[in-house]
Amino acid sequence: MAIIARRGGRTARNTAAIHGAVHDLILEKGLDFTFEDVALKSGVARRTLHRRWDSRMALIMEMIETRYRSLDFPKTGDFAEDLRSFAYHFREFCDDPIEIALNGLAAISAQKEFAELNERTWRQANEHHLDLFELPQKRGEISPALDAKTLLMMLTAPIVINASILRRKMSDSNLDLLIGHIIRLARAPAPMLRPSSAKRPPQAARASRA
Repeated sequence: MAIIARRGGRTARNTAAIHGAVHDLILEKGLDFTFEDVALKSGVARRTLHRRWDSRMALIMEMIETRYRSLDFPKTGDFAEDLRSFAYHFREFCDDPIEIALNGLAAISAQKEFAELNERTWRQANEHHLDLFELPQKRGEISPALDAKTLLMMLTAPIVINASILRRKMSDSNLDLLIGHIIRLARAPAPMLRPSSAKRPPQAARASRA
């Protein structure tokens, strides 16, 4: 599936109207809508939609990618402050009805293509936020032994679960607690590695084999 490159005549106003129409239709109908539905709701001609997107799924994924880009924010260079800003922004993002609907559709929709594309788009979007941990690691502020992807997942997963599965917004107190745990983990000294059996005293090695 390819998204046709933008050409002249595609105005920001039309793009916003089209994305807004897709947003509203997903809330109203899930994935069961057509280019005709988008044209009627957006006021943009159907032939224009067909010319600009080679499939309905391409249009849906472009709208989703645009939403994910809204998570970008200028970083201050302060690890704790940037992490807190992202976490609160991400909580509001996940609590949006359209995000809850998209997560639900990805979980239960019979359209496997949508679930796969949504997951891939989500992974790509997350790549942009790894610098929340990778830059502080380069500056020596947090442990370089920890995996940035794992830390990001530890932060985002509880927020998504609260919004899309438990259907309740994570409270400020719980979010601050989560952020605090991540910060303390990231700043903790790297754990000492346990010696292998080959390096243990002979009597210890014999005891482990007993």
